[in-house]
Amino acid sequence: MLLCPKLEVLWIKSCPNVTDASMAKIATNCPNLREIDVSYSYCISHEALFMLGRHCQNLEILKRNLLPRQGPNLPTVVVPVDYILAFPRYGNIESRIIGRHMPRLKHLELRYSTMTVRGLTWLCGGCSNLEHLDLCGCVSLSNSDITRCTSNLKNLMQINKPDFNRSVGVMRLL
Repeated sequence: MLLCPKLEVLWIKSCPNVTDASMAKIATNCPNLREIDVSYSYCISHEALFMLGRHCQNLEILKRNLLPRQGPNLPTVVVPVDYILAFPRYGNIESRIIGRHMPRLKHLELRYSTMTVRGLTWLCGGCSNLEHLDLCGCVSLSNSDITRCTSNLKNLMQINKPDFNRSVGVMRLL
């Protein structure tokens, strides 16, 4: 049984074997987590984020970056088919969970999330302590959407926005 009550920082980037079930164990047994990086781990879903928000009340840094969707100069991205089938919905769901259950976040990275302005509104409404927000690659957001949604974040010192002049590729299934 995993029991790490003093663990404060955990990076599990690009881990294909980390699932919602393993994240539930981490969340319930590591209540003092302050920082977690679950970037590029495609076998975890919004359920894992819910468990982290519910059990890890000290969480200040969350990194949930995704790989860019396939472009002509990018390598092929291999992810589970069930994730691909739900991919368009996850961005807003994850943003809503983060906004509702992780109010103490100061640093948030959501590179290449599919969230829309609705998801960003929920996120900014719940995470009023954000100091750093990384939205690079979030092509469903416009510059004005980001400016409007983040305008009430009084502590925001740094925001990384998508490149609005760059064309976007589409993820391919193999």
